[in-house]
Amino acid sequence: MSNIKKEVDQVSKQERDLTKLRESLKSACTHTKKGELTLVKSNRGGQEGSANYICKQCQKDIVISRLSEAQIDESIDIIDRMIDTIKISADPNRDDDEKMIKQMAKIQYRLRNEVRAFYNASLKKNSGGNRNNRRNNNRDNTGGWNRPNVL
Repeated sequence: MSNIKKEVDQVSKQERDLTKLRESLKSACTHTKKGELTLVKSNRGGQEGSANYICKQCQKDIVISRLSEAQIDESIDIIDRMIDTIKISADPNRDDDEKMIKQMAKIQYRLRNEVRAFYNASLKKNSGGNRNNRRNNNRDNTGGWNRPNVL
């Protein structure tokens, strides 16, 4: 009997490890291959007024929609508060916690100082040129450089 329990525990650990690896790969995926998008339209989930895709490489569900300044501010504030909570609950005298605090500080800095700029630059790059092109591109939901248009 104990052998079965041990094997079930081992399988559970392997499943957790695979889930972590899968999530890591999704995070690293650029959703492109040789300069071409690997996204296919999807009807799964998503929100009204957004474009829903699945990456053929990593199988991630991707919802593309333009965020308002208020949504961006709120999202950044929520994640910023989460990071502060993590840092407050950590013990800087423990080596593992000290490393984690440093990682969280880097994430927090980049969130506050770089993510918005990257997002805005991607919107500008994605606009596909002049106003008439953007209007036409919105119809078929593609933006500049044959990329999905951010609505």
